[in-house]
Amino acid sequence: MPVKHNLTKAERLHSKTLIDKLFKNGTRKYSYGIIFYNLLTDQALSSDYKDVSIIVVARKKQFKHAVDRNRIKRLFREAFRNNKYILDNLIPDDKHLMLGMIYVGNELPEYSFCFKHVENYLTTLATQFKNQKK
Repeated sequence: MPVKHNLTKAERLHSKTLIDKLFKNGTRKYSYGIIFYNLLTDQALSSDYKDVSIIVVARKKQFKHAVDRNRIKRLFREAFRNNKYILDNLIPDDKHLMLGMIYVGNELPEYSFCFKHVENYLTTLATQFKNQKK
């Protein structure tokens, strides 16, 4: 059976309280115009979600047109969707990983840019989880 690479609603972070928790308590990393946040929480707190959930933000201050912001968010979600296999089976069963991406660059990114940086960040997270399991 082929692996499905879709991004379901359960993988999109939409709870206001969890989003606030992610941006206040999460680990922050800046990389080439993208701010990445991650927070590992208990599964009981976020029972509506799968193992990994994501939120993508494009700032209204830099991109005045909603079309541009929506395109940026779509590109980053697509890059995550194609690379989420990297985190498969690395997150403990009783934990939930929340990811946040804020694009703060000044220009509209290309898909290759998004793909490369999301892939690099997810591999970094994967190595952290592998080291914690040992």
